Amino acid sequence: MSKAERRDDIWEVIGTKDNSGWYGFCRAYNLPSELNLRSISKELKEGTVICDPQVIAGKEHVYEILAQALEYWNRGLIVARNRSIDLLLRITGQTQIAEAIRLSKIEKNSNVVFFGLVQNKGEAIECLELFERLLGPGLVRNDSLIQLDRRKELVLKKMHNIPSAFPRQKIPALLQERAILLSFER
Repeated sequence: MSKAERRDDIWEVIGTKDNSGWYGFCRAYNLPSELNLRSISKELKEGTVICDPQVIAGKEHVYEILAQALEYWNRGLIVARNRSIDLLLRITGQTQIAEAIRLSKIEKNSNVVFFGLVQNKGEAIECLELFERLLGPGLVRNDSLIQLDRRKELVLKKMHNIPSAFPRQKIPALLQERAILLSFER
């Protein structure tokens, strides 16, 4: 993804030549306290996800998962009936919905990432505004939570059983490959 193709938090997602017009977005937030976000997640548009920042290996990881999902959705290879669940399975690399939800920590978290894939830029802006409105005052945007740092590297290696000597910079590509394999495991 080149810098010309994306803004800071909303970008056009290209899965195949004829997929223009789909937009992805990704923001991270500190919440005022630990919150249960399950009810809020049900009020959000399909194709959007709330999850723990610890499952994400940087914005490039999110972008690649969104591009991958778009490509597979257009081929009819959705890994779950609901696109939000499909994205959650892909970003967590899980085959089981219950395990993906557990890893997302939406039932008790004070830091979250909100990302999604929608059909136009206006819809992406609406989704972000709705999320921020639903969570209300005290919400602080903190996109540094998305970055792959040393602490998150260790968490992801443990979560995905990655060898400790595996290089940090290769983790996003490994997680993207794992997500691709989900389409073949169903």
